[in-house]
Amino acid sequence: MKHKYFKNGFFYIFVALAIMALLFFSSSQTYEQQTTVPLLEKLLKSQPFKSDFEKVSFLYAGSNISVAALGYSKFIEFFIRKSAHFGIYFL
Repeated sequence: MKHKYFKNGFFYIFVALAIMALLFFSSSQTYEQQTTVPLLEKLLKSQPFKSDFEKVSFLYAGSNISVAALGYSKFIEFFIRKSAHFGIYFL
């Protein structure tokens, strides 16, 4: 038997509204307010897999995306941000 919140769709409406609120909030912030680079620099001081990541380089929207061009933390942040965009819009 389904819980009463699942049965009447309240849960799904709540999830949809929560996602919309998250998108609205994050879209209203500048990059400087959202950046995770300082946190990544603290958490990834040893720069794991740097030698592997240095082999990755590609163009995205006319910009070179690589460790050499962006630095280690910004390179990692690029993939975190793109994964977050994909994930939240997928939901």
